[in-house]
Amino acid sequence: MKTILDIFKKNKGALFFIIAINLFVLITNLTVWFDGTMSAGLITGILIFVTIVDLLAVLQVWREYKGYEGLFGRR
Repeated sequence: MKTILDIFKKNKGALFFIIAINLFVLITNLTVWFDGTMSAGLITGILIFVTIVDLLAVLQVWREYKGYEGLFGRR
């Protein structure tokens, strides 16, 4: 946990990126849960998609901290 805090202290762009992605996930979750007209399968698919997007964003920031270039790049 300490290393992720170091990432955010050193790189304010990473902090803004994570905040923006998490706000997107929050707004999507609120929109999906309070809309009663969608099917359960569609709701599940949307929630899985935004969860994967959030996990990829955290992975991107962590890899940037470790010195890798991009999500799938090399050092």
